[in-house]
Amino acid sequence: MLKKSYFVNESEIRKYNIQNIEVNIEVTPHVFPPPKNNPITSEYMKINGGESVIDIGTGSGILAILAAKLGGIVSATDNDKYALELSKKNARENNVTISFALGDYFASFHNKFDVIIGNLSQTILPPNYNKMPQLYRFVDGGKEGNTHIIELLKRAKKHMHKSSRLYVNIFTISDYQKTIELMNNLYNVKILAKQSEPVKEFVENNIDFYRSLEKTGKIKIYFDESENTWMAEQIFCELTLNN
Repeated sequence: MLKKSYFVNESEIRKYNIQNIEVNIEVTPHVFPPPKNNPITSEYMKINGGESVIDIGTGSGILAILAAKLGGIVSATDNDKYALELSKKNARENNVTISFALGDYFASFHNKFDVIIGNLSQTILPPNYNKMPQLYRFVDGGKEGNTHIIELLKRAKKHMHKSSRLYVNIFTISDYQKTIELMNNLYNVKILAKQSEPVKEFVENNIDFYRSLEKTGKIKIYFDESENTWMAEQIFCELTLNN
């Protein structure tokens, strides 16, 4: 079976070409890295020159850096100090200026933004998650896997004006249908892209647990015989205010 490892054992530089823009990102064992291929969010989000942008849960900083290179006036937050230190370093290496703040969601930023990016953890972890503290810190999405994205959906409206865009990526290793239902209740929703990809290694290593969730309809995974691996889906959406 094809193995897809997300965590890294030592620091490395990953080079990306996204929307015809070069972005170089250092990844480390202390921060959950972006995939080696271009993240779906980065390919489809639209940033116009001069727009105010905030990247929630910036991690390595790849989306914030791309937004700045596309001409946005960018802020970024993360509640992990290691992530914030790394994203600051990556911003310097890419010669862009970004305003950073340590904290959850919008942290110390209280203004409205033209664009909000929320690429947050959405994963139900297996019962033995407490034996994997690194995994827990990086990817835990709460009991139903969608705690963080639901909270962002509730908070984001007060940081938006009538022309704002909220970009979110929905993962099916969570109660994604409940997330989509809330999105449709709170926003106008436009699906920009869907993408299947191999599940992360901890899903594969606990596949019986995840298959039991899939049978109840809570999550969506499937086995791709051509790839010889288990797959999940990402759904990239653009949200705007509905009133």
